[in-house]
Amino acid sequence: MKFIQANIYGFGKWVDETITFPDTKPICFYGENESGKTTIQQFILYILFGLPPRKLARYKPLNSNKIGGMLIVEDEKIGQYSIERIEQDVICYDADGVLQSEAWLEHRLQGLNREVFTSIYAFSAVDLTAIQTMKRTDLSDVLFSVGLTGSTDIYEAEKQLAKRTDDLFKRQGRIPQMNKQLNETATIHEELKDIQQKEAQYEQKQSLLKQLQQEKSIQDEQAATLQATILKEEKIQTLLPQLHEYEQSKHELKQYPKQIPFPENGIERLEQLKETMLPLNSELQGLKNRMEHAKKERLENETNLYEEALIEEAKAVVQQKASYQYLLEQQKNKQAQIEQIEMELSNEIGSIQMTVDEIDALTLAFHLEKHWTTLARNQAELLQLDEKQSATYETLQEQEKALLHEKEQLKERKISEVEIQQLQQQLSETSPNQSLTGENRRWQRWQESRMKTAKNILIGSAVIAIIATIIALFMENVILLAIPFILLTGGIVQFFNVKRTIDFFMENMDSSNNEAEHTYEELQQVLQEQYEVQREIDVIDKQLGQIKLERRHWQKEQTEFLKKENKWIQQVEQEKATHSFLHDIDLPYWTDLLVIIRKVQQLSSEKNHFRTELNDINEQLEKIELQQANISKQLYQGDSMLTIEQLEEIVQKQQAKQHVIQQLDEQIDEYATTIEQMQQEISVYEATLAELFAIANVDYEEAYLQVAKHKQTIEQIQSSMENTKAQLFMMFSETETEQLLQEIRSEQDVAIQIANVQQALNETKQKQEELNEQIAKLQLEIEQLELSNDHSTAIYQYQMEVDTLQQQAESWAILKVAQTALAQAKLNYQVNHLEAVLQHTSSFFQTLTTGRYRQVFAPKENESFEVEGNDYIRYTINKLSQGTVDQLYVSLRLAISVVMSERYKMPLMMDDAFVHFDEKRTNNMLAIVKQLAEQQQVIIFTCNRLIANQLHSTHLE
Repeated sequence: MKFIQANIYGFGKWVDETITFPDTKPICFYGENESGKTTIQQFILYILFGLPPRKLARYKPLNSNKIGGMLIVEDEKIGQYSIERIEQDVICYDADGVLQSEAWLEHRLQGLNREVFTSIYAFSAVDLTAIQTMKRTDLSDVLFSVGLTGSTDIYEAEKQLAKRTDDLFKRQGRIPQMNKQLNETATIHEELKDIQQKEAQYEQKQSLLKQLQQEKSIQDEQAATLQATILKEEKIQTLLPQLHEYEQSKHELKQYPKQIPFPENGIERLEQLKETMLPLNSELQGLKNRMEHAKKERLENETNLYEEALIEEAKAVVQQKASYQYLLEQQKNKQAQIEQIEMELSNEIGSIQMTVDEIDALTLAFHLEKHWTTLARNQAELLQLDEKQSATYETLQEQEKALLHEKEQLKERKISEVEIQQLQQQLSETSPNQSLTGENRRWQRWQESRMKTAKNILIGSAVIAIIATIIALFMENVILLAIPFILLTGGIVQFFNVKRTIDFFMENMDSSNNEAEHTYEELQQVLQEQYEVQREIDVIDKQLGQIKLERRHWQKEQTEFLKKENKWIQQVEQEKATHSFLHDIDLPYWTDLLVIIRKVQQLSSEKNHFRTELNDINEQLEKIELQQANISKQLYQGDSMLTIEQLEEIVQKQQAKQHVIQQLDEQIDEYATTIEQMQQEISVYEATLAELFAIANVDYEEAYLQVAKHKQTIEQIQSSMENTKAQLFMMFSETETEQLLQEIRSEQDVAIQIANVQQALNETKQKQEELNEQIAKLQLEIEQLELSNDHSTAIYQYQMEVDTLQQQAESWAILKVAQTALAQAKLNYQVNHLEAVLQHTSSFFQTLTTGRYRQVFAPKENESFEVEGNDYIRYTINKLSQGTVDQLYVSLRLAISVVMSERYKMPLMMDDAFVHFDEKRTNNMLAIVKQLAEQQQVIIFTCNRLIANQLHSTHLE
């Protein structure tokens, strides 16, 4: 089956869309996440198998009331047909446009349902996630059960059978039906025993009945014995003529000697000897003639042989045929390898300004690569350190410049010491403390308190700013230097804000604050500002001192940096002096050059090695060809050299002639042996004939035949007597027969004996009739006792319970047989399919992992799958990486699809099943998929652009 086209009326996000499945192998649909890839796959499954109403409601379009669509497929047997499903209604049209039913579709799908189809022909990355969440010990069961057709039904059937079996019977339990029935049956049986014990009279009558029946049996046996005696006497009466004839033959036999010497089967033996000896004599003469012919033929073959020493030399050359051909092949291979190496050398040398001889002359220490790598790394570290030192120096310069500028601004605001003293004197002279009222003094205290708080905040901000500056310089972080500046600015701003607030309140005070007080405050404010300016100047001086310390530290680090840089420069120059080919090459490329040089040296070494091997091969070829020329000259006495095939033909002809001679020798020896054996055999027959005459005490054949005639007469009489005995043995035992032959009675005696036995038989029959009457009477009494309801009811109930128990036991046995058959069916299924699945799994897994793992082994009992690496070491599932486990799972699913496709030829759908593979294994996976696509339709849904580009995908908007 192949999908041709899907017409979606409405399903999920797809409304009135047509999706065509191209002829590309494989088919790929590309789209970003939530682009509807999985919805298309679910749409296909819905068209094929339908969906329950609740699940179908999930795919009802938001902007349309329509749900359903049509799928056009192609079948190898009937061609194209269409499947249209709207809601829960399905309509099919075959290749001729004839309307078909859903049963027809199920027949075309060969009985596949949605679960079986998805377990074989559809899987996605979600399946891999489910595997990852399971325990490692359960992974092998999951890999085995998923995808195997009917395995889920088998497991469910096993559970149902086990449950029904346990519901019927358990060894230890009371709840199962059979356990309950056993208890009920045992209870009723006990009740029956009680009733039987109460009916002792019934048992006595049963015992008496048994005795009478035994006595009747004895009388029956006696009557049968008497009847047999009568029959025996009647048989004797019938055989009396034969007995009398036997007695007469016995008298005739006495007239002949008791023993006549004659060989057993003497006549037949004589005839056999005569018939045997005649062809032997004829065959003996023929063997002698054939032996003479073989000797003549051997002589003719022996005259055409070469000398053995010359043939042995030729054999030695022929035996080197395989070696010679192998050497020719090796010569060709070595020349090709040398040419290949020369091409590689040319490619490598083309990228550098050196010759192969110059490179071969170099002696490079093994630690050069590490040393040059260290120099390159030191270069990078020096560059970083240089940038760091420059940044630190610039930061210190900027900080010092800013502090000096701020200090100059503060100096401009500062007055001289003489002016400060004058202000202090003026302040003391205009002090308003003597004239201030209580209210004025309260305002004065508030002013002093607020000013003190503002000063403390300013000082604290300055201290924290200094500490933050030190930390920023220690951490070498320029950004952190902004923090102390912000803190200090904030402290100063809040100080002046507090001061302005106080001034504002003081200006609006009552007119009781006279002009003297106002002047006093202005003087005090000026002095306070001067004190603050001086304090800020002192703080800046401390910060400048700290910057000088940091600059000294920087100079020391700069000195160390220069020392390291000089040392590195000396090391680089020393390397250039030691290795002149480094002068025009930058340091970062030294290791790359070293790799090229070492590769060239390796290739040059391999080339020399191959040249040495080629010279050895040429010498061996010359040696063989010299031997070939020598033997050719000896065989044909000419200058032309025979080929090894011609020498081989000569040796084979020589060996064929030797083989013919050997066969002729064996034939001659065999003829001689056979002639001798035949002569001995003839002599044995002649001796046997003489022995026959000796046994009969005769010297010639006629006398021998006369003795045979007398012997034959005696044997006839004895045969007649044996026939009579045989007739008696057929009617009587051996003892009875011997007795009859010893004492042959008259007819009158036999008649009297028959009459006596008949009278005894009549008496026995009369006793039998009396016993029958007694037994019938007793049985009637027992039947009356058995009519009692209690006993009958108890027997009936007991029998009913036994029948019920028997039915339950039969049901239990049937379930156990079904369990055994189901287990055997699972075993047969595994034998028939698992081996093929594992073969394909191993092949896919080996390709997917680029030969790292070569074979996959099925789990044993509760153990997990095992894989065998290319080192022939086996690994269980829990020793593999999660990515490799995913790849094993994908390989198994593909293998199941391949095996089951032999029965169900359906398309294979994969939804981002290998999206987590690396690039190399993704390419391997795509190669496998392309191979599978040659045998069946393969549809891939992916969000991986690399996969989409390689497979020429259809883009889903």
